[in-house]
Amino acid sequence: MRKNGSVVLLDSQGNEKLRWNFFSAWPSKWTGPTLNAKGSDVAIEELTLTCERQEQAS
Repeated sequence: MRKNGSVVLLDSQGNEKLRWNFFSAWPSKWTGPTLNAKGSDVAIEELTLTCERQEQAS
């Protein structure tokens, strides 16, 4: 199922500075961490969204 959403850039006080809206998006790639019980690295996931249209909000 495709979804609409936004990516919002905030300043250091938490105020919205920029917004990009995307439309009819779906997840096209996911990369997960390699877990190591002996390590202390932070686990980072990466999600790529593919969308039909995007625009910067004014």
